[in-house]
This record gives sequence, structure tokens and C-alpha cells, in this order.
Amino acid sequence: ENVDTSLTQRMENRLPGLYYIETDSTGERTFYYWRNEAAAKFWLESEQSAAICEELANFDYLYLSGISLAILSPTSREKLLSLLRECRANGGKVIFDNNYRPRLWASKEETQQVYQQMLECTDIAFLTLDDEDALWGQQPVEDVIARTHNAGVKEVVV
Repeated sequence: ENVDTSLTQRMENRLPGLYYIETDSTGERTFYYWRNEAAAKFWLESEQSAAICEELANFDYLYLSGISLAILSPTSREKLLSLLRECRANGGKVIFDNNYRPRLWASKEETQQVYQQMLECTDIAFLTLDDEDALWGQQPVEDVIARTHNAGVKEVVV
């Protein structure tokens, strides 16, 4: 109750994404997603996006994951990165959870480039070492932390 939905959009011909997790007898999880036409992919392309971004730029915290980046078009990603820079310039903090999902990206190189840009806009990074290893190659955790700090991230949680 009392959840502010004033920035929520409804898009004709778009649905919410659907996620399903199956757990086998050993506890191993398999994830299934239906999000090709999900509204979340297109929120920065809507008529309301400028007004929504104007509001979001004044939030104290913005949290997003690598999946949030992966589902967007390159143009929408650029809009999102601009929003994050503006939020930080206004005193807000950006929190990034790496959540690397190779199937959502065209290539590892594209992902690395986008993640580097994202880290340059990030105050706090939540990193999963398995995802870092898959994206950047296996490295000692100290090197992962150093690389993330070198990108400008102040706090790193592994």
C-alpha cells in the first residue's frame, strides 16, 4: 500500500516480462524468460520518457542491473547512461548489480564496453565473481575490485 505509481507507464501492445525458475533435485536452477516484447525494453522510447527521466534524475538512489542494460537498444542505453550521470550530478547515487547474462548480449566485447561505461556512472557496485569471471576472464578478487575502483566506483561489494 501507498506505493507511488505516478511514474509507471502503460504501453499498448506491450506486456510485462515473464520469468520462471525451475529447480532440479540437486538444487540447480534453470531460468526461463519471456521478455522480447516486454514494456521494460521500451520505456526510454515512449512519449513519457523525458518527464520520467526528469523525475528520476532527482532520486537519491537509482539501482539497476546488467539485465536492465542488456534488454535496451543502444539508443536507450545512451539515454539511460545520461540519466545516471545527471542523477549523480544532482547528488544521487547509482547502484549497479553486474548480473551478466551472455544470451542477452550480441558479444562479450559489446558487454565489456557497456559495462565499462556503466561503471563510470556507478557509486556502488554489487559484483558476482562468477559473472565477472565469465565477462572479463578469471582474475583474483583483488584485481576485480581494483579494476572496478579504477573505473570510478567508490564502493564494491563482491
